[in-house]
Amino acid sequence: MKYNNIELYANKPSPLLNNYDFKSVFNDNMPLDDQNLLRALELIALPGSVLHLKGKRGHIYEVSMPGYPKDKLYVDHRFVSEKCQFPKPVMPKKEVILKRMLRLLGKPYIWGGNYSRGIPEMLIYYPPQKPLSKLHRSIWTFSGVDCSGLLYEASNGLTPRNSSQLISFGEERKLEELQPLDLLVWDGHVVMALDRERTIESRLGKGVVIEKQKSRIQEIELDLKVGRIKQLFIRRFV
Repeated sequence: MKYNNIELYANKPSPLLNNYDFKSVFNDNMPLDDQNLLRALELIALPGSVLHLKGKRGHIYEVSMPGYPKDKLYVDHRFVSEKCQFPKPVMPKKEVILKRMLRLLGKPYIWGGNYSRGIPEMLIYYPPQKPLSKLHRSIWTFSGVDCSGLLYEASNGLTPRNSSQLISFGEERKLEELQPLDLLVWDGHVVMALDRERTIESRLGKGVVIEKQKSRIQEIELDLKVGRIKQLFIRRFV
């Protein structure tokens, strides 16, 4: 059956996976990698996000999302509807984005996470069969943010979702001209300037943290020198 990209809307924060078999993901043997990351999660579609229906596998829908680079995403039908109940989002002012990111200090790093409050419905729709550790509960409900997810949540979903897309976001900036909310980004991670002396980011193993700008830049420059980072881009947030 052809669906001709029927338009759907996220009627609540909606996890989009790259695996249609949700039950193979949310079980006692959750497929985490060696860094305890659930790579099956692509992103959380924020309420009101537009999705294009491409197919159905029982109660799991295959969809695509405008602006997101992967064509095949999967969502539980209980998270979406054919009517939009939310107003169109607007880009907050830079000061608001910075304040929102600050409020997320201490939140854990969750791969694919961009809705820090988490999605408790996952415990109802896919109930665990045994008690979850604190870490596994956070992953099961996506209660945290990854690096680009921190900015995505704070900007109402109006910035690119992945660091690979943020490389060309905004305007080019010189490192010595760094201003609040400018981005230090490379393929795989993004760090935001908080002010002239500090940076903020969601960092694997640390969660959302503030670092001294000078020492963080020195660390990045060392990674560039030894080849852990291929190329650094400085982008002015506009």
